[in-house]
Amino acid sequence: MKLSTKQMIVIGLFTAITAIFSQISLKIPLSPVPVTLQTLAVFLSAIILGSKCGMLSQIVYILIGAAGVPVFSNFESGIGVLFGYKGGFLISFPIMAYVMGLILEKRKRFTPFAIVPALTAGMAVCYTIGAFWLALVLKTSAVKAVTAAVIPFIPFDLVKIIIAAILGYQVRNSLIKTNLLA
Repeated sequence: MKLSTKQMIVIGLFTAITAIFSQISLKIPLSPVPVTLQTLAVFLSAIILGSKCGMLSQIVYILIGAAGVPVFSNFESGIGVLFGYKGGFLISFPIMAYVMGLILEKRKRFTPFAIVPALTAGMAVCYTIGAFWLALVLKTSAVKAVTAAVIPFIPFDLVKIIIAAILGYQVRNSLIKTNLLA
């Protein structure tokens, strides 16, 4: 895949947005995984950049975090984070972005209402990979992993989906109108 300069810039921009949103986190009871705005950034990358560039922005995010730049939540970094209990959620980000972007690219109508199912599918990818990885790392059952790392997050993620659908739709349309997004 050959990337234009504009594509490389927006990929870097969304890598940075994900890193910044990762630091906005909140510990919640009954879960080792914090609520962050990371998934909001992943949602926006898929809506605005599409499947391939959205996915690449999240791959770059993971690679710089694995290399030691403190971009993961709570300024964590390193390969150990990816192999820890949060690793499955982080690894799911490029897959989420690709799946959501692909669904959106196949849509004939692009409205906030049309965006919601794509983001919901992406969140399901995150939950599935993240909970599976959490169960493996903590050597616990799938039910306990889902109870700790999925169920408490559903209300927060529904709000993020609605925000992303509205904001992403508006930003994407503005960028297209100003010819900043092809």
